[in-house]
Amino acid sequence: MDFADENKRRVAFHEAGHAWMMWKEGLEVARVSMEPLTSVRRDNRGETVSVQVMEENRKELSVKFAKAALAGSEAEHFLLGKWDEESLQARAFDMGRARSFMVMSGDDWKPEALDHFVQTMSNMVTEEISRPRVWDAITALAYELLVSGTLTGGRIREILSVG
Repeated sequence: MDFADENKRRVAFHEAGHAWMMWKEGLEVARVSMEPLTSVRRDNRGETVSVQVMEENRKELSVKFAKAALAGSEAEHFLLGKWDEESLQARAFDMGRARSFMVMSGDDWKPEALDHFVQTMSNMVTEEISRPRVWDAITALAYELLVSGTLTGGRIREILSVG
């Protein structure tokens, strides 16, 4: 595997960010992959899948899934140290997913309040990801993903529980 390939590295860290936040929030990660495994994708990124399924009218679950959605682009941003066009597109996609999860919470969101809530959550995710032990765990998962291409639940838990 060419660890110097910037696009592959950014995808690996992006997906590792999603997986780490799922794990941290108690959402069991079924798999994380460098390639999208379903055809219902609007981008060419990898895919991180939870065992749990999002359910409407469950605010606590909505928040967990929203944080996990935000963690991908935040990890990518932290890796790059900047926002570029590609990472901003990934961020827009992840922010949209986070908003969708929060709309499913059952709360009657006004657009400004929803945007503010998601932005505040994004800031909190950024703060968490930048912690050295967290970043070490995300990095370990990303490099394992670069080597393997796809990881499943047990291996993901092994890597993340070390950090």
